[in-house]
Amino acid sequence: ARKRGERATVDIPALIDDVLRVLQSDLQDKDIHLWVDGDKLRYRAPQGALSEELKSQLTRHKPEIISFLHDGTRGIATIAKAKRDGLMPLSSAEEGLWLLEQINPGQSAWNMQSGLHIRGPLDINAFQKSLDSLIERHETLRTSFRVVDGRSARLIAPTLAVELSIMTLEPQQDVNAAIHQIAAADQNTPFNLASAPLWRVKLLRVNDREHVFLFTIHHIISDSSSIRILYREIFDLYQSYSQGRTPAQSEAPIQYADYAHWQRRAEHEVTASHLAYWKDKLDHFSTSEIPSDRRRPEERSYRGAKQRLALGPTLTQAMREVCSQERATMFMLMVAGFKLLLHRYTGNNDIIVGPATAGRNRPELENLIGMFINILPLRTDLSGQPSFRALLRRVRDVCLEAYQRQDLRFEPLVEELYPGRGLSRNSFFQVLFDVVNLPSNRREAAGLALETLPGPEDVARYEIVIRTPQTGASMEVWIDYSVDLFAPERTTELLEQYKYLLEQIVGNPDQEIDRYSL
Repeated sequence: ARKRGERATVDIPALIDDVLRVLQSDLQDKDIHLWVDGDKLRYRAPQGALSEELKSQLTRHKPEIISFLHDGTRGIATIAKAKRDGLMPLSSAEEGLWLLEQINPGQSAWNMQSGLHIRGPLDINAFQKSLDSLIERHETLRTSFRVVDGRSARLIAPTLAVELSIMTLEPQQDVNAAIHQIAAADQNTPFNLASAPLWRVKLLRVNDREHVFLFTIHHIISDSSSIRILYREIFDLYQSYSQGRTPAQSEAPIQYADYAHWQRRAEHEVTASHLAYWKDKLDHFSTSEIPSDRRRPEERSYRGAKQRLALGPTLTQAMREVCSQERATMFMLMVAGFKLLLHRYTGNNDIIVGPATAGRNRPELENLIGMFINILPLRTDLSGQPSFRALLRRVRDVCLEAYQRQDLRFEPLVEELYPGRGLSRNSFFQVLFDVVNLPSNRREAAGLALETLPGPEDVARYEIVIRTPQTGASMEVWIDYSVDLFAPERTTELLEQYKYLLEQIVGNPDQEIDRYSL
């Protein structure tokens, strides 16, 4: 015990390190990437993701962050150009999706689709040139996957010509219905992974000053960050071509194939220590499942639906205050709250959910198109009747530990620890948690007004996906769910109970978790 009059001591370095790890976690949740350029701290962030509060923290802790980033990359080999004279390996993420295709071929569930409503005088020739330059710059857009000598391998076409498919909508058509019908048909058409390109583009002409650009790409060569990169680059190129100028485009220093080659070699360096951690964390686990309304099929159909619920600005602000008190992120609080809901549904104290992370934790990866997303199985012990505040601390510690060990990808972890489940089941968890950053869906580029169109809502790649976007001052909760398993009434009730739990939590975070009502 501290004697009267004796001043309490604080481990300042440990405190700063703790603050930086939480800050790093918050930035990762928001898909904000930092890197060091000389003595400068650089960042890339989705539009609207970097708040004034985060900017202030980055400025205040800049020297410590630079040192922290230097320490985090020390001893890890840089990504260099790989030789193109032999078989080029797949990354572990690509390998996972490739294996799913071999097991269940001809699926369109792993197609990603994005649409842009373009208003203004679109120069079709300049747009085609922009597309051509993009294909030339990114090998990923010229990549296919085949079996060579009994092994999966990537093939990169030296050149690839993709002509923009232009469809004119008839004046008498219901424009929105026609766009939806064309987009759905494109989304539901599978790709042949052995034949490039693994993406399609369509330009729907409404009139001379109004077009819709549809872009459909297989997840094996893309992720949500890649779509943003693709749009940014194509309209940067268009800005030049539409004005009759040749773009000043430098060659990409590395390509995704270089990353895949590096990752496979780096896996051997990180696997031993990280695998020991994950083996310990996932030893004797059991999946906690929300009771389904329908019998589980032998194989997934990937048919899904979506529901949304706004939390409102008052509840959102109260949640931020609890996070501030515990040096936790909003993501950590949302995960803790949902784990509590799963605990109440199942009666289990041992709860695992799987958050998706961007997987771009190196500066060389910032502007690459490809599949980088990683999944971290987060396991939390809810036993002992903790208060919610104590549960949040447990979740916070688990998140920070996992983020420090995310260099071991989910796919080799499954391969090592796979518990022998059928094709209809996920390996460690039923619920995937996905942080969604919502940039403004309206913006301008090269004299054009662009509006992002909503993506397809009838696909369920996992049984349940919880997304937690922020729109203005309010958080929302979206749930994507498998219609093979759950009725809409079940997911409506789930969202409402989740919100009710969060309202009780912010009112009294020190209450024991089993005393909250559903």
